[in-house]
Amino acid sequence: MSKTLSIILQPFSITFILLALITNQWDCGGLFTTCLQNYQTLSIILILFLCIGITLLIIAFILDLITICTETLDFNPSYATIRLIVLLIGLISICIAISSYTIQMKHQFSCLMCTIGIVFSVQVALINLILSRCIHRNQSNI
Repeated sequence: MSKTLSIILQPFSITFILLALITNQWDCGGLFTTCLQNYQTLSIILILFLCIGITLLIIAFILDLITICTETLDFNPSYATIRLIVLLIGLISICIAISSYTIQMKHQFSCLMCTIGIVFSVQVALINLILSRCIHRNQSNI
């Protein structure tokens, strides 16, 4: 069931991160235009970590899709470990990018903490929804 949740949520996260990367709604403007001109070092770090993170998230998503075709890989501990490490490094890379942006430029830690809290809340709600007994009526009561 966690594979299903992962396959559903990963395209959303990749899409939103890509949209954030290409939009011009950062405090300094667009990352590839005015931010790069006015805050060159910070913008390069931000772009680098976001691109690394997105690339690793896409690789983790492809590895998840491969397990749909080849279910034996689900039980392969090496494959599962590699998939998890790729996903975690991508996540850490994106967190470093957003944290450095917040620390260096925006200085709005309350907004960052609220966003992190919302992400956790949405994940908990989706996990509870997918794993709920209402969805899985065929399971016997234990």
